[in-house]
Amino acid sequence: MAQLAVPDEVYWLVNFFDGHSHCTHYRRELSTMSAITASIIQGSSIGPPSCVVNTGDMKPITPGNQMVTFADGTYIIIPAVNANSRQSELINVESWSRVNNLRVNPTKYAEIVFIDKRRKTTVQLPQPMPNVACVSVIKILGITFTNHLSVAEHVQTVITSSAQTLYALRTLRAHGMDDAALQAVFRSVVIAKLTYASSA
Repeated sequence: MAQLAVPDEVYWLVNFFDGHSHCTHYRRELSTMSAITASIIQGSSIGPPSCVVNTGDMKPITPGNQMVTFADGTYIIIPAVNANSRQSELINVESWSRVNNLRVNPTKYAEIVFIDKRRKTTVQLPQPMPNVACVSVIKILGITFTNHLSVAEHVQTVITSSAQTLYALRTLRAHGMDDAALQAVFRSVVIAKLTYASSA
């Protein structure tokens, strides 16, 4: 953080990250305290922005590739002309993580190849990478995309979820919930969900 051009009064965050520890309590047994040596405290309100700050110097190594990080998710956007750089980009992220006292979770690796289905020529897909699942549907920041850049599946999921909520509201009304309370639940669940889906 000291390498960033931020005002001195922001440096109190260094103290926020210092001296944290944790333990596990399970069935009346308590583990010993263990220091938290990474800079991200999961569940804290400052966690996502601090992760963005901490990963600010993590850059792709191949010109033309892009890297997007939000909260604890990192997305590497690689154009078709750079398809042979995929493995080296993953190695770069893993190396950066080790240097910065962080760990990646390879079980969450996924690759999606976006294809313009209007193309009349056959697309030559790159060779699959070892231990990386190649998927046709992916969820990015809560929005579901297909490999044809369609969000139809996401829209269907939102509609289905909203319909289930409406059924729950009918059940609540049948059990005597008044209209004001029903409207409050509707606004906080259905309207909020639809607003998020449309703004995203």
